[in-house]
Amino acid sequence: MFEQSTIHVTNLLATRRFYDAIAVPLGLGTLDIDPKGFVLGRPGHGEAPMLWIGTDRPVACAAVQMPDRLENLISFSAQSRAAVDAFHRAAVQAGGVSLRRPDRLEMQPGAYSAFVRDPSGNAVEACYAN
Repeated sequence: MFEQSTIHVTNLLATRRFYDAIAVPLGLGTLDIDPKGFVLGRPGHGEAPMLWIGTDRPVACAAVQMPDRLENLISFSAQSRAAVDAFHRAAVQAGGVSLRRPDRLEMQPGAYSAFVRDPSGNAVEACYAN
């Protein structure tokens, strides 16, 4: 996981369903922050590391000038190949689009990953590296 990151989304409800679904195989959870956003992180570990996901900028980023539309890539660490497979299945069932089915990464020996696109167009990866 990472310390903290933020992504802007267009459809909070569909995006929330997507991240709720992929959280389980990755050992993560979601938490409501306000009506315009939520966080994804490790349950019981406070607020960091976390991914803030919302339709508006979080207060901490209000002063940062951001383009209206950015595609973000978020890569999560998975605990096993089975977790990568479960991530991919959960993502597609929750409305995500498969960009790359679970497979080995040629550029990183021993790595196994899958890529999907969330309902707002962000690229999301789960990767297991043994």
